Amino acid sequence: MGDKDRRLKEEGIKRLDESGRGEEFKIIPMDESDLEEVLIIEASSFSSPWTKEMFLNEFLRAPISWCFVAKPQARQSRTAGHEEKVLGYICFWIIGDEMQIANVAVHPSWRRRGIGRGLLSHALNFGHSRGVRVIVLEVRFSNVGAQRLYRSMGFQAVGTRRGYYQLPPEDALVMARDLARGGSWPKIS
Repeated sequence: MGDKDRRLKEEGIKRLDESGRGEEFKIIPMDESDLEEVLIIEASSFSSPWTKEMFLNEFLRAPISWCFVAKPQARQSRTAGHEEKVLGYICFWIIGDEMQIANVAVHPSWRRRGIGRGLLSHALNFGHSRGVRVIVLEVRFSNVGAQRLYRSMGFQAVGTRRGYYQLPPEDALVMARDLARGGSWPKIS
């Protein structure tokens, strides 16, 4: 385990989901042993999923690339000898004072339990502690549920990327949050 991973593991945040259902999970740095489960979530979440090589490339892009996974707390996850499972993950880049959310997904059977919100909160706090001012992401226009989550966390629509998605073809809504302004974003006239 490298110094970066050891430091991040120590910083790992334990979250209690905010939905009131009491699902406890922890957020820790993703490592290669998580990829089999991450790829299953990826394939079930996206029509053009990232490949194993793409995730491995993220591990090599240090210090700008960061990936974290959400896993159940130990007392919930190790029943009948099963190892901890990945509930969701997030990958993002930090370049200067800007963060780009590159990929975030939650296993279909664990959605709407606060895991996506916990992963995003972790990324925002992580970025803020490293001087990030602006966080940007793209989301399909048809993904109203994700847009609702992002808006609830202070993101605002700031633009459109025409033809961003290929399978099926669709524009992306660009959303951003300005941490330096407490989450507000200047209006585009």
